[in-house]
Amino acid sequence: MNFNFTSSLFFFSVLFSTLFLKAQSNFQDFEKEKTYIQTNHVFYKPGEEMYFKIYVVKAANNLPAEQSKVVNVELTDPSGSIIKKSKYQIQNGHAEGYSYFGDDMKGGLYKIKAYTNWMQNEEGKNALKKKLPSKKLYLQEF
Repeated sequence: MNFNFTSSLFFFSVLFSTLFLKAQSNFQDFEKEKTYIQTNHVFYKPGEEMYFKIYVVKAANNLPAEQSKVVNVELTDPSGSIIKKSKYQIQNGHAEGYSYFGDDMKGGLYKIKAYTNWMQNEEGKNALKKKLPSKKLYLQEF
């Protein structure tokens, strides 16, 4: 009876260690991703729309990444507060979207940040933040 218990214990320990190692190797097979953001302008005024395209690539070779299916986008105002947070579907290594700057927006340096869920596990090294200067223009009447 002691032999059956010992052999069963040995069998289950080998089985669980094999499953654990297989799960770890799947995680290590994941390739790091990077994001790049392309916008239609470099400067924005109140009342304008910002169109953007986000490229999600493998960090090792800059080829389109295929593991993440969704990219998260955050738009922050000059004070650092997040004013818009959206998710976009990644197709063929990129996602497209737009945001509207309202007529009441304040001037300053806005930032757009794009990252995947896998990138949240890292310290933000691969998440791109792009600066978007904006200025409220006032016309003088003569």
